[in-house]
Amino acid sequence: DVNDCIETPPGYFSVAGSAAPDACPVGFYTSQNMTESFTNSLTSAYPACTTCPAGYYCPSATVTPIPCGVGFYSDLSAGSCTTCEAGHYCASGTTARSDMLANGGDWSNSHELDGRCFNGTYCNGRQETVPTLNTNPCPKAHYCPTATALPLACPAGTYNPFQNMDEVGDCITTPAGYWTPNNSSDYAGNDCAPGYFCEAGSTSATQAPCPARFYRSTPNAQSADECSLCTSGGYCPSGS
Repeated sequence: DVNDCIETPPGYFSVAGSAAPDACPVGFYTSQNMTESFTNSLTSAYPACTTCPAGYYCPSATVTPIPCGVGFYSDLSAGSCTTCEAGHYCASGTTARSDMLANGGDWSNSHELDGRCFNGTYCNGRQETVPTLNTNPCPKAHYCPTATALPLACPAGTYNPFQNMDEVGDCITTPAGYWTPNNSSDYAGNDCAPGYFCEAGSTSATQAPCPARFYRSTPNAQSADECSLCTSGGYCPSGS
């Protein structure tokens, strides 16, 4: 008798003639009794098992989708969640992959709970909160464009004494008489060596030698004009 048939419980489906219910597969759920089927589709809905929404995960026989939680995200039909990608933040607890990749990015979007980390900040993975200039500052000697995972070092010949810079143009050209390697926050102490001169933007203490027949006995020469003519009877090869 049809009255002897048992209603299929939530989390399961039963096609006609079933002796026992089947669990909705990983990535799908049903909170309804009497779910009739399973269709492997990103748009599946009751009376079939329903596609697990982005920002949640659904193990086998799920009744209600489970939020990913902060620091994680998922796409549609996920059976598990993924750690928030570096350069991005996942602060809502139900972060969809599409939102993580498209939202945020500009300070005018700082109200958005998921997205790309803002210029002047960096996020090195599993970012659980909306980044700010105080909590995720780009460090000195570096710059951080939108969606930075690791701060980018200012190139040799420049320096940056400030936090929260967001483009290479924020790195300051090293003044003449000095030099800097990459990743410099200051040029103090990086004197151009005696016998050499260092124009603005120099990358070595021996950037340019004083030419033959000229010399420089003190550091910090800024141009060839600061190399002196070799004294009478002296010998001054290049770099003297």
